[in-house]
Amino acid sequence: MLYNRKNVTSMKAKAMVDKDPTLGYEYNSFPKKIFNFFFVPILNNLPKKFQEYIKKSNKNAKEVIDNATTHVALEIIYHGGKTKHKSSFIKKLFRSVWFNLTNTKGVRNRLKLTKRELRNTIKEFVAKNEEVHILSIAAGSARAVIESIIEAEVPKGYPLSVTFLDKNPKAAEYSKVLIDSFPELETVDKKWHTMTIGSFFDEQMHLNKKFTIIEMVGLIDYFSDEKAIDTFSKINSMLHDNGMFITANICPNPEQKFISSVIDWSMIYRHPHELSELLHTANFHKEYQTIFHEPLRVHGVIVSRKNDIL
Repeated sequence: MLYNRKNVTSMKAKAMVDKDPTLGYEYNSFPKKIFNFFFVPILNNLPKKFQEYIKKSNKNAKEVIDNATTHVALEIIYHGGKTKHKSSFIKKLFRSVWFNLTNTKGVRNRLKLTKRELRNTIKEFVAKNEEVHILSIAAGSARAVIESIIEAEVPKGYPLSVTFLDKNPKAAEYSKVLIDSFPELETVDKKWHTMTIGSFFDEQMHLNKKFTIIEMVGLIDYFSDEKAIDTFSKINSMLHDNGMFITANICPNPEQKFISSVIDWSMIYRHPHELSELLHTANFHKEYQTIFHEPLRVHGVIVSRKNDIL
């Protein structure tokens, strides 16, 4: 039987809104909320052809639109659309508009939240003197994993390995350059796989490969419920007992019509409790899930521990 959200009868899992003051989260000020009250409905009613005006208004906005869904777009958003080159006042003004939307702020907040959970999980296993084997699925630039390992201050030479999976060879090349810029990661065992997630699963299951931590943030936004459950089930089977899985999903939000129709960045929007149900169906029991909203509630992040006792 196909998974049907309408058939779910269990209690909704509650997401905590994370407001960790140490992470430097981005918020919408009261004036910004008032501005958005009038501005967002205008954005949502713009015609598709307005995309061309957005592209002309700012070079980095054009790059995001042209490279939607890829590591290129996300890296630009992570940096707030900033460039080393001088820009006119008008260009800076439009950069401020497009890269301070609630959705772009939410992406940066998601990165900060994901990094903290990765960092804390790595520290937990290192404190127990356990080997750490990380798998990053749809790794993209791999920024979250790379920076988390550094921030976790893993001792040089510690038995830690990272496997990066992305079907885009340009993403793999980008992450290799990025990781090479950090000499403290020289002794980390690093592997890259440029293939689809399905091919990778088939290969690794044949090898009976297990991971301590699996991170997949951003990919499930494009998967149907059925494909998400199948993917989660395979991830569960690839985790060590007591291993940790970190994933996320974009949530319904006021700007989603603009993002989908004008920017042409279509995704499947889910509330955190819906993502939690998919994980639960794939045998990630709710008792071992920690569910977060980043402060703007644009993204839900779930940290699930594998436990085969139940």
